[in-house]
Amino acid sequence: MSLRFGETVTSNYIEAGDAEIWGTPIVTGNFSVLVTVTDANGNSSSNTFPFHISTLAQTDFLQNGTLSASYLQTMRVVGGTGSYTAALTSGALPVGLGLSNLTVSGVPAESGFFAGFVTFQSGSDTLFSGNYFNIAAAGSGSININTFYDLGSATTGQFFSRGLQACCAGSITWSVTGGLLPAGVTLNPSTGSLSGTPSVSGVYTFTIRATDGGNSPTSPPNSSR
Repeated sequence: MSLRFGETVTSNYIEAGDAEIWGTPIVTGNFSVLVTVTDANGNSSSNTFPFHISTLAQTDFLQNGTLSASYLQTMRVVGGTGSYTAALTSGALPVGLGLSNLTVSGVPAESGFFAGFVTFQSGSDTLFSGNYFNIAAAGSGSININTFYDLGSATTGQFFSRGLQACCAGSITWSVTGGLLPAGVTLNPSTGSLSGTPSVSGVYTFTIRATDGGNSPTSPPNSSR
């Protein structure tokens, strides 16, 4: 594998000025990739990226679903010894869905965009793989929260602001229906804006609901740390 960059050199979805690691690995194992970027003035910055090459590959990923509708999806993995285990090690599944063996099933109780990062194991080899999918609001005229479930990180003592987005209604009211917002942060019920200066560090998980007078509410969890 190698590093390549420049217009017409990288894949067409790579932005100009960005680099791409590409190729076909022929050796498995853990690697530390030291990358240095230098601008036209000679200023440079370096970073080391851990890189794991596995014998495993995920070929079937989690598909989109619908709020309050039965969901059943089995992820498929090839390679290894043929006996696989799977565990959700990062990200989140919608409330109502659970992972058993390689199958995610249940009835999603919230809509929005989710990412379930699963670690597969076969013998002594592992694979860490991301599954990005959407649970859509049910029925015509429904509204859907389009903001990703993870709000990222903020710093205590520094002002934080993040606007939540939902579609499609002329007037939406926002509310917190579960969990606690960080101390110092509030939700504007009219605009869906989270803002304030957090005063206590930690990981916060809370449920936010978007409601329209003529539609059913939806409420994916949004977490901020």
